[in-house]
Amino acid sequence: MIGSTLVNQLLNNGILVTAIIRPNSKKIKNLPSHQSLSIVECELDQLMSLSSQLDRDYDVFFHFAWDKTYGDGRNDAHGQEQNIKNTLAAVDLAHTTGCTAFIGAEKWKEHFLILFLKIQQQGME
Repeated sequence: MIGSTLVNQLLNNGILVTAIIRPNSKKIKNLPSHQSLSIVECELDQLMSLSSQLDRDYDVFFHFAWDKTYGDGRNDAHGQEQNIKNTLAAVDLAHTTGCTAFIGAEKWKEHFLILFLKIQQQGME
């Protein structure tokens, strides 16, 4: 819901938006039909294929796509590694399309902070 809420807020402020969604996403129903909204379908691991398809420069890239964010999936090292790779691809795409800001809200930040704090605690013992 964060993504669709943000899209609506940006559109209400007159900003052109390109939303990249996963193919066959059920969440597409949360996006409005709006003349300033372009929707592009793409798998997360194919983001860089969009660099030649996006037809203008962009200012900001918001990244909210993250798999396995709850339950046992949070402890799936391979799945979380793929999330990091997908995020790096999103950063590359943001750079390629002229973005000067990259904003993300993923669980990995929480995990790195917890790991960092645990390492600091061990070093202080």
